Amino acid sequence: VIVMVLLFMTIVVSTCIWLTRLYYTEHVDLANRNLSNLLVLQKQFHDHFFEDLSGLVQFINTSYQPSRQINPNTITIHYDAVVRDYPALIQPLLVLDVDGKVIYDSQPDTPLLDTDLSQQTYYLAHTQETRTGFFVSPPLESDKGWSITLSQAIRDAADNLLGVVKMSLSSELWSESISSLEALQSYSGMIALDDGTILTGVPYHTDQIASLIPSTTIDDLRASTSLQPLPSLTASDTVFMKLDTLDHLPVNLLVTVPFT
Repeated sequence: VIVMVLLFMTIVVSTCIWLTRLYYTEHVDLANRNLSNLLVLQKQFHDHFFEDLSGLVQFINTSYQPSRQINPNTITIHYDAVVRDYPALIQPLLVLDVDGKVIYDSQPDTPLLDTDLSQQTYYLAHTQETRTGFFVSPPLESDKGWSITLSQAIRDAADNLLGVVKMSLSSELWSESISSLEALQSYSGMIALDDGTILTGVPYHTDQIASLIPSTTIDDLRASTSLQPLPSLTASDTVFMKLDTLDHLPVNLLVTVPFT
């Protein structure tokens, strides 16, 4: 009788272990599919967005090359068209010459025209190294909330610096732009620089912006070939998390789904 009981208990325990492993495997597979789908949708949204921004910079670059003169009206028309599609873009759009002086200001009264901004990080980032894409600043807080500065160099055919285009994104409006898309209604995660600085997140939490994700978390996610449960970066629960990068911007997309 004892042998039969032990055998029965062994079968029950083995079956429970098998069912638990099966559930966990299916749970991980589902989470992996969900995260992969979210990343694809995120990349499509952002690639389209930053392709448009790159197109605006390329237009300014091309129009500036022959005479190094700016046509404010033409730039404003192109800029306004992008802003209509992406309200996360906020004033002003600035064009700086090679010395860092503002030669175009999108604001109605052009208050920054002729201002020397040669000591700003978004300008120096392009004078100190040959950067081909966007420079992205850590978030800056003002009375209007958190914003991120983007800048890209204007260069000639020989790769000489001719100037810099600078624009800004609202962290909160960036988050709202993602959340407003029906295809991304289930999105939860954040966008961060390589050093872990959080630029924006969905859902949006003001106190989360500019805080740091441990760099080891980003490194581990990059190196990982399988999905593992991790502590949530914004709460006390456990989540599955996956990371990807954007083609047009040096940032990381981190998406999460609940572990349970």
